[in-house]
Amino acid sequence: MTQTLPIKPVLENSPPEGYEATNVTIRPDRVKVKGPYGELADLKFIPTLPIDLSHLRENTVIATDLDFKSLHLAWKESTPIVADIQITPKTLTRNFLKVPIQAGPQPAKVAPVQVTVTVKGPWPQVQALTLENLKARVDTGNLAPGRHRVNVSVELPDGVSLVRTQPDTVTVSVAKSS
Repeated sequence: MTQTLPIKPVLENSPPEGYEATNVTIRPDRVKVKGPYGELADLKFIPTLPIDLSHLRENTVIATDLDFKSLHLAWKESTPIVADIQITPKTLTRNFLKVPIQAGPQPAKVAPVQVTVTVKGPWPQVQALTLENLKARVDTGNLAPGRHRVNVSVELPDGVSLVRTQPDTVTVSVAKSS
């Protein structure tokens, strides 16, 4: 008997920490096989040999083969089988405590002097961030002498976004010029 069956990828292990397989496509997606009626009649698909994801950090194309297990099947037409595997970084949200606030361009006293910054972005990039990568600032450029409530802004690397700053406003005291 001859039958055309879908090919089902068999994946083993997970990508490295911070990454995930978001899509796996097999080319071709079907294969024509021949074998005894008793083995082919109830078969819904043909699995691939296991594809190991444990070392994949980016989109990858891997050549694979069919796993006929102990079935007595053969290919009707032998064709190379390829798995297109999409790997993407997971999103990571992370808190940074005690980020110092810089005031400028004119000098001022800031209270509190530190904030908590919550960021999110691709896992590898956010995981690699340090306190030194984050710049919390208050703009004192157009402030008159006295006390003001000012929003805190944070400079972040490309690809990383700000979730929140706690507190999001601080008290800034600008001295009278002498």
